[in-house]
Amino acid sequence: MAFLSVFNMDTDFVKPVKSYEDIELAMEELPKKQELSETPRKLDATVDNTNKNFKGQQKNEVVHSFTRRHWIVLVPSFINLILVIGCFVFLLSISKNSLTSVFSTFAYKVTAILSLGILTYFFHRFFDKVFNYYIQILVVTNFRIVILDQTLFFYSQRDSIDLNQIQDIGVQRGGIIKTILNYGELTISLSTSHATKVLRCVPNPEYFFRKINKIKREYITQRRIEKNVSPIPGTNDSQ
Repeated sequence: MAFLSVFNMDTDFVKPVKSYEDIELAMEELPKKQELSETPRKLDATVDNTNKNFKGQQKNEVVHSFTRRHWIVLVPSFINLILVIGCFVFLLSISKNSLTSVFSTFAYKVTAILSLGILTYFFHRFFDKVFNYYIQILVVTNFRIVILDQTLFFYSQRDSIDLNQIQDIGVQRGGIIKTILNYGELTISLSTSHATKVLRCVPNPEYFFRKINKIKREYITQRRIEKNVSPIPGTNDSQ
């Protein structure tokens, strides 16, 4: 009896906790769990600009890249604002008695009102330039180049260049400042009207030069493929 009890204990010890069917199901679910755990990393690796949209976007039009003008365009506005604030602070540092000894009381009041008006004007102009900087955008899609040139008040213009109309693209980046700050001009020659479109103050112009050329080649290749596989007029596809 003791021998049988030992034998039964050994068989119970060797007996698997789960059935073979449960083990096989667990092995099948393991790759699925691993794939789900790797999904966030796959999504992070594929993040790009294709989820961006803009007003007037066509069907099946995908945004490949977009940019604003280089921040160098805001430097003159910064300088003007700093100069005006400096002059205003200088006037405040002068005592009232010194000013009234030079100007009359009426002239002093007029000068103070004009100074406040000039300061307000330059503040308004500065913030207007900043807002305009953020809403003036260059968009490169798989169909065209869209130039959104608009201001905060009373002005809005959209210009688009079809990729099929682009004859040639050139990059101009001369001078020490443009080379150090990495901005320049893109010159786009059009084949239809023999006109030239110049995009000024483009940051990293070499990148957009390569990007537009690459998208243009893909666009022309896709158009040729669609033209070759298109059905012959007068034929029935159902036959």
